[in-house]
Amino acid sequence: MRLCRIGTSEETSFVLKNTKLPTFDEPEDLSDEDEKIKWKVRLWNQQVDRYGLQINTLEENLSALFSLMFENTSKILKAKLKSKKGFVSAERNKDIVWFLETLDDIILKFEETKPKLLAIDDQMELVMTMKQGNSTNEDFIKLMTKEVKVYTKHGGSFLWGKTQQLELVKRKTAA
Repeated sequence: MRLCRIGTSEETSFVLKNTKLPTFDEPEDLSDEDEKIKWKVRLWNQQVDRYGLQINTLEENLSALFSLMFENTSKILKAKLKSKKGFVSAERNKDIVWFLETLDDIILKFEETKPKLLAIDDQMELVMTMKQGNSTNEDFIKLMTKEVKVYTKHGGSFLWGKTQQLELVKRKTAA
């Protein structure tokens, strides 16, 4: 069982760092023997209440974070976000994960203005043709790592990725 203090920013910071929702350990049901012991039932009820409060607090914090971040973005960035697929749903649900992923794509200039397979191919070409030039080893490694992360985030693989597999299936069914 993972105990976490309610009201901390641990889960919210996890979402910001990892761009995904944290998982929580659900309280396990009491055994038939433990259900007969009043103090164990009371402790279990408190544990379930903490679990529910933790999830509700996270949802409220993420909703507030979405509103705060969206309202404090520039007009140009707002326009780009509003033009993205899934914006209406994300705004309605205050989906901070969608917001962060889309914001990351816009900042990294991986905006899918063409089919995903072609965008990933262009990203792979960028990685493969990258040269160090006059930059230091440290700067080049950071840049290369960033570009590879962009490539893998969108389904690319240096061998054969999900995007290529989906494209193969599409082409087979169309033939």
